[in-house]
Amino acid sequence: MKILVTSDTHNDFEALNKVVLANSDSKLIIHLGDGSKDIEKIKELYQDKIILSVRGNCDSDLNIPPIIEYNIKKKKLFLTHGNLFNVKNDMSYIINHVKENKFDILLFGHTHKPFISNENGILVMNPGSLKGDSGTYGTLDIKSNNIVADIVRT
Repeated sequence: MKILVTSDTHNDFEALNKVVLANSDSKLIIHLGDGSKDIEKIKELYQDKIILSVRGNCDSDLNIPPIIEYNIKKKKLFLTHGNLFNVKNDMSYIINHVKENKFDILLFGHTHKPFISNENGILVMNPGSLKGDSGTYGTLDIKSNNIVADIVRT
């Protein structure tokens, strides 16, 4: 199953919509905060997709959850913006949290710095920021025995 992972669009709906259109085969779209108005428009346009979003530190809608735990294809995902776990200064707190709670995948934003790593068997991804001309986003393809992860530049 292909998953589109975005974050930190900061009112750049056009960039987000362009990426959603380019990844039309994604069954699930994830937005990791700081763009709640952008993802609400996407939800209206793409009602056939599963769309999950968490609240970022620049989002004002308190009805959006700051954390989502989601299970898909026998994988346990932990979604958060990252600010509640102080990811700009230290990754150990969030890594320990996902390890203790037996998550398979950690997805977060906040830093605007894209990366993928493997932390003791946990796939960790920050898709970066989609805002602007040189934005980034992530893709995940969950297959039966493995996960293919990629960071894409726009």
